[in-house]
Amino acid sequence: MRFHGSYRNGTPSELAAEFIGTAGTGRLNLKTEEFTDPFILSTDNVMAVHFAHGGAQGECGAVNILYSSPEGIRVLHGNHVYGGLDCDDLIQQLPVLRVFADTVPALTGSKLPEGWKYMYMGALNYFVVRQQVCDETEAFIEYLMNNDGQSWQIFDAVAWFYGVQP
Repeated sequence: MRFHGSYRNGTPSELAAEFIGTAGTGRLNLKTEEFTDPFILSTDNVMAVHFAHGGAQGECGAVNILYSSPEGIRVLHGNHVYGGLDCDDLIQQLPVLRVFADTVPALTGSKLPEGWKYMYMGALNYFVVRQQVCDETEAFIEYLMNNDGQSWQIFDAVAWFYGVQP
């Protein structure tokens, strides 16, 4: 499957240097869209999900979804603690997230669906990523994490790799 959008090119070290030059050790202020139409999401176009527990460091309750649209790669953002997204209703509002309801290992100990991978971002932040996306970004993310990158930057780094603008 090919996602709509641009991809950054370069060696893992070049990509990591460019990302760190842009983000430093903090978060990128990615261009996001608020959750308004959950039906733009499907099992086929969701690439990655960042879910922050209510007690997480960073933005408590953040939910960020990286997805492919005909216009390119985009990020949907909401907050189930402070932003009006009801955690109990989130799965019903966004049908594609039903896949993750019982499968985030740190929360339930369950297995992920085939074709998905889990990474703990630290401090009660969880990252579930499509295996294809993981395969395309793995060398860059591994290099970044071994060279001044921070675990809480994983979602931002993957979105940045796919051309989401800060």
